[in-house]
Amino acid sequence: MTALNTLPLNQHLQYLRPDMRGVLAGAEGTFWVRYERWAMLRLPVFALNAPSAAEVRRVLRGTCIANYLQTPDEAHPANTVVYLCHNKHYSLEALPSAMRRNVRRGLAQLTIAPLSAQEVMQQGYAAYADTRQRVGLDDYDRQSFEQRFTQRAQSPANTYLGAWHQEKLIAFLSITEVEDWVEFESLFSCTADLVHRPNDTLLYSALRHYLVESPRRVVSYGIRSVQSQSEAGLHQFKLKVGFEALPVHRAFCVHPLLRPFINPFTHRLLVSMAHRMTTNRVIRKAEGFVSLLLGKHTPHQEETGIPND
Repeated sequence: MTALNTLPLNQHLQYLRPDMRGVLAGAEGTFWVRYERWAMLRLPVFALNAPSAAEVRRVLRGTCIANYLQTPDEAHPANTVVYLCHNKHYSLEALPSAMRRNVRRGLAQLTIAPLSAQEVMQQGYAAYADTRQRVGLDDYDRQSFEQRFTQRAQSPANTYLGAWHQEKLIAFLSITEVEDWVEFESLFSCTADLVHRPNDTLLYSALRHYLVESPRRVVSYGIRSVQSQSEAGLHQFKLKVGFEALPVHRAFCVHPLLRPFINPFTHRLLVSMAHRMTTNRVIRKAEGFVSLLLGKHTPHQEETGIPND
C-alpha cells in the first residue's frame, strides 16, 4: 500500500470545498459535511465531544438537520454505535476462524493493491452497481457512480484499495486518510465474485496496514444508520473483521423553522412513503430521522450488501 498520508485537515477541507458547498470547519479538529441535501454530519465520527450551541447554530444556517456523535451520559443515552479499531497488535491469528479462513482464501486467489481514482472510474462501476442493487438502492446508475467518485477525487486524502481476480477489479474499498486517522467510507464488490472473499480480504489488508505497518491512531468504519430495512448482517461482519462497536449518543438538531413538522402525522406519512418507495434512500433516511426524534426508532445498520460470512 501507499506510504503514510499526513495531509493536514485544513488542506483536505480546501480540496473539498469547491465541489461540496456544505463543508464547514468545526472546533477541535472536526468538520461538517453535507451527506444528504438537507443534513450535515460532523466528522470524524470518533470525535465525541459535544459541539457548542453557537457551532450548531452556525451549521443550521445552511441545512435542516445538524447530526453529530457524543459520549453518552444520563441526559444523552446511547442510541447507536460507532465502529472503531485501534489495536496496534492486529493480526489474522487473533480473528475468528471464519475470518481467518476467508482471508487466507482471498490472499491466495486475489491481488490486493492500491487504486488510483482513474482506475476506480474506469473499472469500478460493476462492483459499485452490484453492491447498490444488492441492498435495494436505486442509485446504481453510471451517472450516480461518476458523480460520487468525481467528488472524492478532489482531495488526495481520499484513496482506494482494490481486489483483483486475474484482470478484473472485483471489489474496492474507499478510504479517507487525514493526519493520524483513517475512515473506511464504503466497500463495493461484484456479486458473482463474492466466492473469492474480497470483502474480508480487503478489510483485513487495510486494517493490517493502518494499524501495524503504517500505524494510525484510530481507524473508523462509520456508524449505524437511521435507514429502515437495513442489512442485518453488517454489524456482525464488522465485529468479525476486528472493529469494536462503541456505544454513543447520536444527536440530531433540527432547524427551528422545521421543528413543528416533527410530529406523528409526518412520521406516518414518511412510513407510508418508505413502504411504497423501498429503493429511495432519501425517503428511508427521512423516515429514520423523524422516528428517532420522536423516540420511535431503534437505529439500524448501514447498508453495504456485505454478506454475514
